[in-house]
Amino acid sequence: MDIRLVCLNCDRAIEIPSAGEDHPCPLCGALVSVELPPEPDVPGLASAFVYPFSTVGSVLFLVLMAPLWGFFRSSGSALFGCLGHILIGGYVAAWLWDILSTTAMGKHQAPAAPMPTDLWETAGSFFRFFGALLVAFAPAAIAATALFAYDIPKESPLNVVTAALAVAGIFYYPMALLLIGFSERWIGSLHFIFAVRSILLIKRDYLLCCVFFLVTFGVSTGLETAVAALPRDLPVAAVIGAHAANAFVELALYAIQMRAVGLVYLANKDRLGWFR
Repeated sequence: MDIRLVCLNCDRAIEIPSAGEDHPCPLCGALVSVELPPEPDVPGLASAFVYPFSTVGSVLFLVLMAPLWGFFRSSGSALFGCLGHILIGGYVAAWLWDILSTTAMGKHQAPAAPMPTDLWETAGSFFRFFGALLVAFAPAAIAATALFAYDIPKESPLNVVTAALAVAGIFYYPMALLLIGFSERWIGSLHFIFAVRSILLIKRDYLLCCVFFLVTFGVSTGLETAVAALPRDLPVAAVIGAHAANAFVELALYAIQMRAVGLVYLANKDRLGWFR
């Protein structure tokens, strides 16, 4: 693509075919060139592991929110637990979307806690976050439910289908987060053709991000399993404490994931060209 410049020797506007090379001005013969802007300083994905603990504010956010979310999650009331997930989960989701957007803009400091006064935005953040999970993992969940309903044995090869759909969900989930994060509508993650084209443009970095997600989801699943296996005769305070500790790690993992997705976009934004 031609680049339009002004020759410094004759002050004429000219077009040169590419950046980073010298070209003679067609009017006066002076060499004209344009240097490409420097590549953005993008930290590696491994740096995302320390990101939620990089500022006092983000650590305090995790420390304060984890007990609240753990309390609601350990509640025996379905209605109470659901409301807690939407309110507390929505407030946390608003913070997570801030991580994604600020990282994509090249900022490397964890954002401050969002204002909790806008309940509509809080609920919207929760449903956008849930929407990304739903789009990515609904096929695997439906397949698993069907196998359970028909009492399919674990040795059946049909279980491979469920596992394959779960892996596909992990593969699609980072792109779903990006599409919802930029569009602010969960339906943005349903643009599958656009999503696949974007994935193919950045396939190496995207695949690395998916492996990153696979590891963090594995840690989260292991913790969930351990908490669910706790003895039922434990004191209430111990149960709430276990759920709070689990919530702390999961919130940190969510922040790590959103940071990783933002870094992948930041490193490849020119190649993706979403906003040209």
